[in-house]
Amino acid sequence: MGLGSAYHFKAKYYLDQWLKGKPPTELSYKDAKQAGETSLQYEPTQSYYQSTQGHVLEWGRKSQLDNVYNDEVINLYERSISSRPAWSQTYASQAHQYAFFKQNLEQAWSHIRLGLEFGPYTWQVLNQAVMIGLAYWPNLNLEQKQLVFNSAEKLVMFNHTRISQLLKAIHFYKKEALFCTYFKFSKQPEDNKRREYLLKRLCK
Repeated sequence: MGLGSAYHFKAKYYLDQWLKGKPPTELSYKDAKQAGETSLQYEPTQSYYQSTQGHVLEWGRKSQLDNVYNDEVINLYERSISSRPAWSQTYASQAHQYAFFKQNLEQAWSHIRLGLEFGPYTWQVLNQAVMIGLAYWPNLNLEQKQLVFNSAEKLVMFNHTRISQLLKAIHFYKKEALFCTYFKFSKQPEDNKRREYLLKRLCK
């Protein structure tokens, strides 16, 4: 294991802990950020390191532990995409940045389409397609709205966790009736218990 990889492993360890529900502290965030920066000093063109550092900075901003500039995160993801253009998850991360921190639907949707091109069943891409679609629903054309429905349809094929996340987003944006109608006529989910669970929470 090279030094760059060792430092990246440290940053990724903290990131995984935060994703599991253990929020970052000032100390853990500082340590993760420094480890990520050091990994990139050793291997500045490593796509995975760039993406990880982008996620670390997002957590710093989200937790109000750091004054992170939006362009700094976008630049890291853009570099990651340039280094590894077939990595669909990074397109999802970049789409999120453009949609919710730049309010740029055109750029966000462009990255969603690229993410789906390289990973049509990557849950991170499908999830962002739904999240961005719900947030910008009045601004979407018919083709874009259909893509949101199709992405939601694929998400319910995964597991209960993905269904719960989808339902939470639909409830937040008050689109229950819309998705109730759609899923009543959808072939997904095929599992009857899962389908009953989904419709029960959408069709009230």
